[in-house]
Amino acid sequence: MKDIHQQIFQEYSHDFIGLPYLTYDCYDIVKLFYIRVFQISLTEYGYDDPLNKECMTSLISSQKGKFKEVTVPKFGDIILLKVKGLPCHLGIYLWDGRFLHTTTKTGCIVDMISNWKTRIEGYYNHG
Repeated sequence: MKDIHQQIFQEYSHDFIGLPYLTYDCYDIVKLFYIRVFQISLTEYGYDDPLNKECMTSLISSQKGKFKEVTVPKFGDIILLKVKGLPCHLGIYLWDGRFLHTTTKTGCIVDMISNWKTRIEGYYNHG
């Protein structure tokens, strides 16, 4: 029998997988996931360039107060990742070391945390 989180994600996976990065950056994917899966609307923010790492770091830092840091992630928790040394990329923990995120090369995909383990800044629960 599949884990309940796998079942939930399978139901919504077509809403995410393959979405292009330039249309849906990492914050957009998190917002879309939260509204579709949890019916939680996260704050909209206008920013010019999702590829500007300093801009994304500032955006993410401004939102940290709305999330509680956790040591062990569970389904739906946000993963903050470093890119080029800056904490400027987000993903969503799914299950068994898998997470959802988007990159300029691949668009939105399910990836393994083990591929990013040296770049994990922290895990956060919407609280």
